[in-house]
Amino acid sequence: MFEMNNTGTLPVLLALAAILLTSILFVILKFCRNSKRVPAQTVPEDVVLLHHCGQGPHAPSLSPFILKLETFLRVTQTPYQIIRDYKMGPKGKVPWIEYSGTNMCDSQLCMEYLKIKLNLDLDDHLSVKEKAISTAFQRMVDEHTYWVMVHWRWDFDREKICFKQANWGSLALTVSAYLQRRAAWTQGVGRHNKEELLEIVRKDFSALSDFLGK
Repeated sequence: MFEMNNTGTLPVLLALAAILLTSILFVILKFCRNSKRVPAQTVPEDVVLLHHCGQGPHAPSLSPFILKLETFLRVTQTPYQIIRDYKMGPKGKVPWIEYSGTNMCDSQLCMEYLKIKLNLDLDDHLSVKEKAISTAFQRMVDEHTYWVMVHWRWDFDREKICFKQANWGSLALTVSAYLQRRAAWTQGVGRHNKEELLEIVRKDFSALSDFLGK
């Protein structure tokens, strides 16, 4: 029979413990979110229902993707209503929207969907080259700069002032910190130290500044 020595058993046990702990924390976080949900509301069909997870102390939300989507709705003067129900969308993400009987998740996909449904084109004045550059910067900010913020917010910012000002409890902070650090580590950015992280974000912001300054 196959036997596993102590050296081989320890990593397996640690992995199983990590999986169990993650599952427990996920259930706790989901319970905390469910306890804050508000009753469903009836709104006109031409109104976008924007679901997200609460208001920030100094901004409409602590999530950059919620800010991004809400800004789009405001700029395009699209009628919308905020639903702060802490409910995850179809892909287990926030923000997400309901519009005309359709549920749509992911801030960028929500925007693309509404552009088609409402015949909106904010980029009609851009050339093909400018649209390509715009897409590249959007991907950089959403898929790279965002993770730098996540790593900094949940690993190096020990005080968590903005979350405490938004009335986050100690349990929600502990669970979220664990899950976000794990996600940032898996993504890769979470493996950098503070000095490396500052240099990375400096280059991202410098690229944005150089382009927007033209």
